[in-house]
Amino acid sequence: MRILLIDNDLELLDEMSQIILNMDPMHDITICHSSFEALQKFRKNKYDIVITEVYLQGGIPGNELIESAPKKSFKVGMAEVLENPQIRGPFNRFLLKPIKEKALKETLVNAKYNKQYVI
Repeated sequence: MRILLIDNDLELLDEMSQIILNMDPMHDITICHSSFEALQKFRKNKYDIVITEVYLQGGIPGNELIESAPKKSFKVGMAEVLENPQIRGPFNRFLLKPIKEKALKETLVNAKYNKQYVI
């Protein structure tokens, strides 16, 4: 699967990448550190899964950025604190930080399952 990870925290992105690649080394992972960089990636590529920090620093917040993601992408939001429950609206799934390996793995399995049954 093609996966786009978006967050300002480079260490977190590295940890998430390692977990994902340990599950399946064939996953194609792209990392972005800003909403601007992610928008450029959206224009050039299609992603099966987009995982973004909801409260990205600078640029467009993740909950707005996700609206620009490819329509058929499985959209995952993540944050340390969920300040407003309505923020979950545009996402298929939501992860609380710190990201637990089990939760990330369940998210990928859920995304793969949903991808198989999208009409």
